[in-house]
Parts: sequence; C-alpha cells; structure tokens
Amino acid sequence: MKEIYVGTYEDDGIYKISCKAGHFTLPEKFCDISGCKYLSSMDDKLIAIYKEDDEHSGVAVINKDGTIENTLAFERITSCFITYHNGRIYTANFHEGTVSVIAYDNNELKLEKKVFIKEKAGCHQVLFHKDLILVNALFMDKIYIYNQNFDLIQTIGFPDGTGPRHGVFSTDRKYLYLVSELSNEVFVIRTADWQILNKIRLTDVETARSAAIRLVNDRLYVSVRGTDKVHVLAVKDESLSLINCLDCHGKSPRDMIVVDDNIICANLQSDSVTVIKNDSSYLTFKIPKAVSLYTD
Repeated sequence: MKEIYVGTYEDDGIYKISCKAGHFTLPEKFCDISGCKYLSSMDDKLIAIYKEDDEHSGVAVINKDGTIENTLAFERITSCFITYHNGRIYTANFHEGTVSVIAYDNNELKLEKKVFIKEKAGCHQVLFHKDLILVNALFMDKIYIYNQNFDLIQTIGFPDGTGPRHGVFSTDRKYLYLVSELSNEVFVIRTADWQILNKIRLTDVETARSAAIRLVNDRLYVSVRGTDKVHVLAVKDESLSLINCLDCHGKSPRDMIVVDDNIICANLQSDSVTVIKNDSSYLTFKIPKAVSLYTD
C-alpha cells in the first residue's frame, strides 16, 4: 500500500489517496492546513509549506495520522519548495528570492539561516550534491552552488529567458537533469564540472510552462502547463530522446509523480488529480486547487 498526499494551493488542506496493486481509493481529507504548495518528508513525518494568515507563513511538521505536530511561521509570503537533508529543513521562496534553513530539535522548529539571493529571483528548488547546495533561481537564469556555510562557490548560467526550475540527479549522481519553465527544455549537466552537455526542447508553444520533473529507472517524466501534457524521455547518461507525450486529462499540471508506473498529476486550474494508468486508461479525482504531490 502506498499513500499519495495532495497539497492544495489555498485553504483546502491536504488530501490522501491510497494505492495498492494499481487500485486507487477515493481522496479523503488528511490534514486541515492552508497554503500547502509543496510536500516532503522528514524521517517518519511529513513536512509542508503552510500559510497561517495573510502576513505569516512557514513550515509545518505533520504526523502520519494527519495531526500537526509543530509549525514555524517565519516569512510573509509562502515558499514554493521544501525538503529535508542531514537534519535540516530547507525551503525556497520564489517571490522573496531566499532560501531558509530550519533546525528541528526536541520537536521544536527553529530558523537557523535565511540566505538572500535577490528579490524576485524565482528561487524554486534546493538540491544537494556531496557537500554542495544548489539553488535553482528561475528569473536569474542560474543555478547557484554553495558550500555548507552558504558561501557562493560558482554558478551555472543559462541563456536569458530559460528559467531553470527543477532538477533530478541520475542514480549514479554523475548527471543533473534540469527542466526549464520558460524555454521548456531539459538540460543534462555533468556534476564533475557542472558543464551543460546536452539539451532537448519539449514544445515550441509560447504559452507553455514546464513544471515537474521525475526520474524513474531510465525514464524522465516532465509535466508541461499550457499544453497540459506529460512528456516521457528515455535517458542514458547524457543522451536524451522523447518517446511519448501524454494528455494529463486536466488543466495546468503543477506537480507530477510516478507510482507503480502510473503517472499522477496535480492539475491546479481544473481542481483535479488525474492518474494516467500504465494501460493508458485514466482516473480523475476532484480535489480543489491541487498543487503538490508526495508519496512515501
């Protein structure tokens, strides 16, 4: 049994869908919390972006029974990304252009550091490679690479208007596969020297905006808003090739995950979560303002 958690954009909380042997249960309300733009996990708990009110936002720690264990409001506008690494919670704030580091000790959350890159830099993700911290800054057309003290080591630059959004590492960590929101490209970056080796364009539709990227075995999955498609690419080291393009059966797939070869999309503008099954059939669940997905 796998549990799929669905965060919603405003005040509709977190939902849960269970999956077993390809069968999916109807969504049920899991936790009443506002502004859950992104979800991740910390040991046996969920961590979530949350909004307390119009002036206070931050992070929440949620038990697997749906109870909120603790919250910390430390910023005005909600972040768009959250993750856990080596005992610390990291968030990226798209609007403020910041990365925050939060400690969690003795069931208490404490803001340790807030790193300012540039206002409205479009900070969209925090990644970790060995002892380095990578921050994708969409509107700066750069990935910033820091050491553990957040001293800037180097940057990876992209052409103007690229918009680096999210990335995933290859299993052997030799490559970073990165999707750009504005140019709708997937880049292959070698981690030994952070050189861009290859790229492929997903679509030429001007209004398209790429969103989530996931790696499962030798396949990359990328959701694209505007065309409302999921692109499937075969990947081997630096080689990329487009092998399929699937209708997400919803509007604006903001997040996307793959569970047992089933592609699951959170479609923000159609208030739905769709499951594209591995036999090409699909299911649709109505969830208001569905924006983020996580599975354990």
